[in-house]
Amino acid sequence: MNLHSRPILSASVLDLAPAEFKVDLGLHETEEYAEPRGSTDTEFFATVYHKLVHSPVLETMLQVEHLSSLPVKEMTSQCDNELAATTERQAKEISHLVSGIGEFSTEAEVNTLAARHL
Repeated sequence: MNLHSRPILSASVLDLAPAEFKVDLGLHETEEYAEPRGSTDTEFFATVYHKLVHSPVLETMLQVEHLSSLPVKEMTSQCDNELAATTERQAKEISHLVSGIGEFSTEAEVNTLAARHL
């Protein structure tokens, strides 16, 4: 038997090898046998969260967040009010034109106004 015809690593040898040396018979490391490298997202989040909670700047960060939330709340409320007013105005305009079809408005004018409101 020729020495070059035998596989270098047999399956039984692979079973006994440490995980970092396990390779498939094509001589490529497989993900199945590879040891994980680095930390997972969960581990990373836990580490960062722990550092933040035990940091002396946590109180300052919470105060800054609270102070910036007040103007955001006001702006959101203002946008909601403007949206409600615009919706009401547009509904009145459409209603007025629809009620006057044949007298002082046409379907084309209603469609044009509806398209403009979009």
